[in-house]
Amino acid sequence: MPLLCPRRGLVVWYAQLLKLPEILTPRSGTRTRFSIHSPMHIGYFTHSPVSISETFIHDLIYALDARASKLTFFSGAASTRDLPGITTLPTGYHEIPEAKSYRLYKVGQVFGRRGDLLRFNYAQTAAQRILRTHIDAVSQLDVAFLDYGTSAALLAPFLRSMGIPYVLQVHAFDVTCAFASERYKSAFLEASAHSQGIIVVSEHMRRLLVLSLIHI
Repeated sequence: MPLLCPRRGLVVWYAQLLKLPEILTPRSGTRTRFSIHSPMHIGYFTHSPVSISETFIHDLIYALDARASKLTFFSGAASTRDLPGITTLPTGYHEIPEAKSYRLYKVGQVFGRRGDLLRFNYAQTAAQRILRTHIDAVSQLDVAFLDYGTSAALLAPFLRSMGIPYVLQVHAFDVTCAFASERYKSAFLEASAHSQGIIVVSEHMRRLLVLSLIHI
């Protein structure tokens, strides 16, 4: 899986990601880059509670944890299964606002077909408000790993306001069907433009992102 870095023209394969010494820029804004040997606290964010079938997420969390001084899992679900040895915070940043956001969508569609805008804006604001209740944990991070574009679109503005660099990983739905929402697509493109890198799962998906004006 290649990594696209819009800022640096960097392309690596996913298998090499955790061996790459010069992928992330520290929060200081200097040109000094992280080394795989540097102590680094990674925050892993995804909407998923890591169900028993999501072995790829499970494996990724433990692979990141093995190469970081510390890893904290910020789950978008309000509850999640136990991951031995992993600090897990079931924040609910995705699950808690979901029902109300879809009610707003229905109301917005009736009054001027603004449902998409109302739904996403509420979900994004609520997600960031929820993360602020965990600000002590978030402020300790050196870098955030945002799994799925849907999480990146919700959380990237908050992380930028905290001065925390991030990479994001996209899968399929989040850069295909989800782009039917113009508001989500706009937020995703903004998140990607400020990211330190984008991980994709196939060459086909890389080309989709390039066609969406995310340049290598």
